[in-house]
Amino acid sequence: MMECAILIETSTKVCSVGIYQQGHLTASKTLDTGKYVHAETLLPILQEVISSTKLELRNISAIVVGEGPGSYTGLRIGASMAKGICFGLGIPLYAIDSGTIYAYYARSIYPERKCYVSLIDAGRMEAYVSIYRSDMSRVSDYGAILLEEKYFSAPEFSDAIFVGDGIEKAKHLLTSGQKALPKEPNVSLIALALPEIHMQAIDLHDFQPIYVKEYIPGKPKSML
Repeated sequence: MMECAILIETSTKVCSVGIYQQGHLTASKTLDTGKYVHAETLLPILQEVISSTKLELRNISAIVVGEGPGSYTGLRIGASMAKGICFGLGIPLYAIDSGTIYAYYARSIYPERKCYVSLIDAGRMEAYVSIYRSDMSRVSDYGAILLEEKYFSAPEFSDAIFVGDGIEKAKHLLTSGQKALPKEPNVSLIALALPEIHMQAIDLHDFQPIYVKEYIPGKPKSML
């Protein structure tokens, strides 16, 4: 799909950058400080990864950015950096959502399952949920749900794999036959999914990450 791409994933407190060349992740760095410090760390990490490969900017053919859902702060910084590089180098931007990379990760570990459910931390006791079949087709749009027992006991999720950084808050709710895969999003998950998905370049002027919830500075987020 692309000869040489920079991968950027900043949808949580984890900041992750990688170089994807000819179908492989050839260099990467993931930083998890437990805080939202992407504004200070993303560019230095990017420079470090590029330097480690001795890659010249003229060889970069695309940027792939994680588009969430997730943290408003992290997504905004990652998207701004990705768009800035694309504008500066005149290269295309691609985006991949967090649920998709989680689903491919879960299937790589449990390929026999029929249902994969991504749970992305949405604060409090909520998670952004996206549901996938075994062929990786998504059967639900993102929505924020309250993590309650009745959700996990639904018949359609009897043998589901629940994956993502939101599952830590709900592992105790899983029933027999279900599995939990706690995981933070990072560029290695993006690289895992890229060979199997078809992506189209995004209009740089119109691109917005998947925020789901409205961001209101200085006020608590409303419950959906």
